[in-house]
Amino acid sequence: MRHDDSDYHIDAFLEKLSAMSREELEHKLPLAQNSLAAIEVELDELLALRDAHVIRVAAITTRLATLKQIRPLEVAQKKRGDGT
Repeated sequence: MRHDDSDYHIDAFLEKLSAMSREELEHKLPLAQNSLAAIEVELDELLALRDAHVIRVAAITTRLATLKQIRPLEVAQKKRGDGT
């Protein structure tokens, strides 16, 4: 969805809300609260996944850096003939 389309849908939604009576809004409030709660749960799950991936990438980056440091030492040991 393009940004312009999203703005149009938000504007249309806000216009519908403005046109509703207080009673209609109060009637729809529980559904809106339940929907918001469900969105918050999904958001928490997505943030946890993001955090797990960030930690995993950091661990992989650390391993790669370690391997880059170890590899020249192994090559040097093999050249000297004292590699194990």
